[in-house]
Amino acid sequence: MALYRGPGGAGDATTDASSAGTLATTKAAEAAASAAAAVVSKDAAAASATASAASETAAAGYVDTFDDLYLGAKSSDPTTDNDGGALTDGDLYYNTTLNRMKVYDLGTTTWLFTTITAAEVVKVTTVADNITNVNTVGGIDANVTTVAGIAANVTTVAGVSANVTTVAGVSGNVTTVAGISSDVTTVAADGTDIGTVSTNIANVNTAAGNISPINYFATQYLGVASSAPTTTVTGALYYNNTGGSEQLYVWDGSAWQDAAFSATGAVTAFNTRTGAVTLSSADVTGALSTGAIATAKIADDAITADKLANSINTEIAANTAKTGITSGQASAITANTAKTGITSGQASAITANTAKTGITSGQASEITANTAKTGITSGQASAITANTAKVSNATHTGDVTGATALTIANDAVVTAKILDSNVTDAKIAGMTSSKLTGALPAISGASLTSLTSGNLVGALPAISGTALTGIAVLDNYSPFVNSTEKVTVAATAATGTINYDTNTQSVVYYTTAASGDWTVNFRASASASLDSVLAVGEAITLVHLVTLTGSEYRNTTVQVDGVGITPEWQGGSAPTEGNANSIDSYTYTIIKTGSAAFTILAALVQFA
Repeated sequence: MALYRGPGGAGDATTDASSAGTLATTKAAEAAASAAAAVVSKDAAAASATASAASETAAAGYVDTFDDLYLGAKSSDPTTDNDGGALTDGDLYYNTTLNRMKVYDLGTTTWLFTTITAAEVVKVTTVADNITNVNTVGGIDANVTTVAGIAANVTTVAGVSANVTTVAGVSGNVTTVAGISSDVTTVAADGTDIGTVSTNIANVNTAAGNISPINYFATQYLGVASSAPTTTVTGALYYNNTGGSEQLYVWDGSAWQDAAFSATGAVTAFNTRTGAVTLSSADVTGALSTGAIATAKIADDAITADKLANSINTEIAANTAKTGITSGQASAITANTAKTGITSGQASAITANTAKTGITSGQASEITANTAKTGITSGQASAITANTAKVSNATHTGDVTGATALTIANDAVVTAKILDSNVTDAKIAGMTSSKLTGALPAISGASLTSLTSGNLVGALPAISGTALTGIAVLDNYSPFVNSTEKVTVAATAATGTINYDTNTQSVVYYTTAASGDWTVNFRASASASLDSVLAVGEAITLVHLVTLTGSEYRNTTVQVDGVGITPEWQGGSAPTEGNANSIDSYTYTIIKTGSAAFTILAALVQFA
């Protein structure tokens, strides 16, 4: 059968079969190639699937890593990443409160801004315009850091720039002060004392104008010591404070001698010396006032004829009645063959006593028994014989008064009439301040030994220092070396109202921690006001030491005699709190300016 081959006509069967076989072979080969390609494509697809899975895993890792690095938008600085993990260096987030991007600095654990604001751009521009100055500051960054640490001080200096300019004008003086900074520190610590000196500058100037006598005193009084100091100044003094043997000593040019009364009252300066020690009439007259030596203080036999004043001798000469002669005295007259102590005037008076006035019966018996008439002149014997009436004693007037018992008038026994050896300690034991009035006479300091507080009781009178020779005088501006001050140490906690008794307290130290704010009331004592003991123009300085622990309690109110007074505080303002874990030292200088009127200068210093 013929097949249509299209244009060209039909072929024969053999040709067609051959063509069909060839075609089939070709298609089979093509099919085999397609099958092989399909296998390759399948393997490629599987590889692609594997690669895609790996890419997906990698992509997921990249996303997680990005999520850990960029934490997104937050209103405040985060402390962990979005997975709750620790923040890492370079983490980012956007702060929605400030509308600014921030980056994490692991080294400082701080979130930092990644951009600057418009205002900061202006500042950066300013810095760029002044880069020369910036570079200069960069070269002194250590100094800048130092200044930053004292910014408050810099602000203070800026507020006193006019003063700084003034200081710059006296830079030479500033350099000098810097060279003596340790001295300046010492002076600063003595600010209160300097204030006191400033207040009393007139007195300081007076002292400067009298520096010679002040220096003289410094060489004369060597202060308190437990052993004898060295000196070459005759008349120099020092006080030995060795317990149990406290004593004032004076240098006599070669050795230290007692310069005061001892505790027993003995004048050891006389007792330990050899040779005569003479007191002038001015010494005794000035030191002992009217009636200082009472009659009972002088032994009967201490007042001899040569110790009686001329007025008394006159009385004796005129005593024609011989009033007041006892039997013992008659015996003494009988035994006085030499007529010792009887003046010619007295002998005449005895001779003229024809009435034998003043001779008692006992005396008459003594005369009768005196058969030898010892010591009686023939004229006196005749007068006695004629005195048949034995008239009793007459009454005397003048320095010696009385009839039977005679009384010596005050001031009748003058210095020249008293034997030196009869003025013993026992005869001046009752001396009080009323007997020491007015200016003392010149007294050698070497004559005053073993003088202790036991010999100076009660109120002393006013004594002129110029009357004490050989003794250094402590006057208004005299220096002295070390004086102790009373400190009242009490286990007391400051709180409430504290009464400060100035009669017995100078420095008060409370060792128990304060339990609250307190008021301090200054008074002389519970029964006396401070106003009553201070005169106008006088001042007193007192110190109150208060222990503080954790609470910052303070002195809130100051009173004098119960009346509140606002102090002038050092630095210009009152403290608003105390100093914890410290001892706060409050110093008060109270100045009386008028009746019940006071100015108080106060200061608070911390000790810790």
